Amino acid sequence: MKPPLEIIPFADMLEPDLDTRSLVKGLIDTETVVMIFGESGCGKTFWTLDLGLHIAAGLEFFGHCVTRGRVIYIAAEAGRSIKKRIAAWAEAQQLGDQQDVNFSAIVSPVDLCHLDEKGDDVDRLAAAVEAADLVIVDTVSRALAGGNENAPDDMGAFVTALDRLREKLKCTIIAVHHVGKDASLGGRGHSLLHCAVDTEIKIERHANGVCTAAVTKQRDGPGGTKLAFTLRPIELGEDQDGDPVTSCVVETADHVPPPKAKKLAPQDQKTLDALNEALAERGEIIATDGGDLKAVSVASWYEFMEKCGLFGNTAYPRQVKSRARRKLAEGDDPYVRFKWAPEDKPDDAKSFVWPARTGMPL
Repeated sequence: MKPPLEIIPFADMLEPDLDTRSLVKGLIDTETVVMIFGESGCGKTFWTLDLGLHIAAGLEFFGHCVTRGRVIYIAAEAGRSIKKRIAAWAEAQQLGDQQDVNFSAIVSPVDLCHLDEKGDDVDRLAAAVEAADLVIVDTVSRALAGGNENAPDDMGAFVTALDRLREKLKCTIIAVHHVGKDASLGGRGHSLLHCAVDTEIKIERHANGVCTAAVTKQRDGPGGTKLAFTLRPIELGEDQDGDPVTSCVVETADHVPPPKAKKLAPQDQKTLDALNEALAERGEIIATDGGDLKAVSVASWYEFMEKCGLFGNTAYPRQVKSRARRKLAEGDDPYVRFKWAPEDKPDDAKSFVWPARTGMPL
């Protein structure tokens, strides 16, 4: 039988709960659901594992206070190979065999998608774990056990499984997930997971080898926290052939790289290509506030947009031009800039446009 529903009257909610506990202060609260996502090879598993081990050992994490607790890591993707990463972390932290780190890994496959009222892997996990402060599921795809991450039914079942596990163990849940085709939209698959989580952290690997962990969603906080780190190789010994066995550990970095530029939509990229073609054929040197540079008349740009088929048979040229200005010229880091003719004498032939970003071909 289900327990009765808890109802709290308005009068009992006027005094805010100021004694909130967090696992990592300012980053992860207790009894919440967290998603950590990123591209393959971005360092998300290393960073998540480092986070869990710091909580299990009660060590400060990237300058944030930590509440020590029992951590269960479901290594559904890595399996037994997770042992190398644990050994590398312990060596980097200079921890002895007797160090009290309240951490355990589950290396068996789990199914958090196909639920059964008579008993399923949620019940099996709760019975095996008995008590935990943090459970990490790595990865969502493996824990779906063949379920379709794009289907609302399967992703909904997965969210239900996380909620049930959180309720049974009274713990925080972290789900490690792959990024979708459009990184700006978050984790891969159905949006049910994004909507359900309390905190979302995006891991990115940058060209200079520095990785970032950015809080992109915080249900009860401002979000925006960004932590920078690198992955340092650790040699663990030699295998049976005398070759070195290595893993990596997370190290904090001082420099926080800017976010990766968003990939332009096909139509916007085609619009930018039309500008570069116009510049190549009709570019001229003009004077601007930033000095002399190569530009092309806005009228020529529009002409090349038409040649590229952007206006098409059904699109209205005015709408295409408006989208070009909105998508490429707005924001703090625009793709193009303009020098317009006086407002009282608007003339596209006497207005100019040029690429705004370093490295744009002229």
